[in-house]
Amino acid sequence: MSDYNGAGPTLLAVDPATGAQSTPVSLPGNPEVLALSDDGQFIYVGFNPQPLIARFNVATQSIDSQFVPASCSFAFSLAVMPGHPHTIAAACNGMTGTYDDGVLRPATFSAATGIIAFESDSNLFMNSLGEPGSNIYRLAVDANGVTLDATGNGAAPPVFSLGLTTGFGEVITPDGQVIDPNSLNVVGSLAGRNPDTLISVQADESVGRIFGGSRTFFGFVNSTAYAFDPFHYQPLASLNIPGPNGSVMVLPRLLRWGQDGIAFQGEPGFFGQTYLYSVESPSFVLPQPASPNPVPSLNSLSPASVSARSPNLRLQINGSNFARGAVVVLNGAARETVYFSATELIADVPAADLAKPGQLTIAVANPMPGGGTSMGLNLAVQ
Repeated sequence: MSDYNGAGPTLLAVDPATGAQSTPVSLPGNPEVLALSDDGQFIYVGFNPQPLIARFNVATQSIDSQFVPASCSFAFSLAVMPGHPHTIAAACNGMTGTYDDGVLRPATFSAATGIIAFESDSNLFMNSLGEPGSNIYRLAVDANGVTLDATGNGAAPPVFSLGLTTGFGEVITPDGQVIDPNSLNVVGSLAGRNPDTLISVQADESVGRIFGGSRTFFGFVNSTAYAFDPFHYQPLASLNIPGPNGSVMVLPRLLRWGQDGIAFQGEPGFFGQTYLYSVESPSFVLPQPASPNPVPSLNSLSPASVSARSPNLRLQINGSNFARGAVVVLNGAARETVYFSATELIADVPAADLAKPGQLTIAVANPMPGGGTSMGLNLAVQ
């Protein structure tokens, strides 16, 4: 945030379940954009108006590096390469490049300016800004940098300079256009009720839904969050947060958390102060099964042991009867969980859980209807 209680630019973590706030961390400038590595190890921060990118180490709760991106007024879009927490792509006015620990790879892309998202460690997509001529681009990524691989047939520009996402084998623009990643053709559109216009999307393969935030033309009334079918593009559920002048405006970026939570920035009324809203809603977030969910069962953990004072850990849980919306529970506390199948989950275990030697009890909780919590397995911290 640009200012925290008069302390200036600050990075602040908020627990979406309780609202508890971390100790604020001072930043060297006004933050424009954030990007989180998929292992939860780093948060990258781009600043505006200065051309600076900083890396925040989640385990140490400190900035461990910062660099000035080449040929850049400021970075307005960042993406961390999947599986490579030390490598990012940064989009600036007129230049997009990849950086390894702040070192620019030689090949860059300058034919267009836009927001970016990785599909894999070899494909980066861009939704260019501005009208007319907005488009979707596929950039090939290799050890030498990025090169243009394919150009689409037009795509609507984003309302805000963030929110391009990938998931379910598709590229999804902030306004809900669904793009085939191979042909770059528009194959569908996510749309809410009139007069709502999507301005933010978030794909969640764990629960099999795409979530979107919308606004009206004036942005003050009837602003709605939607959950969409990712294959037929139809709205499955909607959610309104009451405000003093209609529904709260759902600003980017809408985020999924926990078993059935969403969080987003919102404005409650005319020129109102922006707040962080966090909502738990099983009927909105979770698919409704045809029959009650079973009780899950655990077979193994990978790894089964880890060294004390390790960094953040991606823990694989193998078992059976995992339902969409299943959450890994560590010593009774839920941890961020990715659903891969009825037999495999991945949980993000923060470094704070691994600070001391001991035994951590790992279980899995399936959502209602039915559902329940499995017997536990021990993760040894040595």
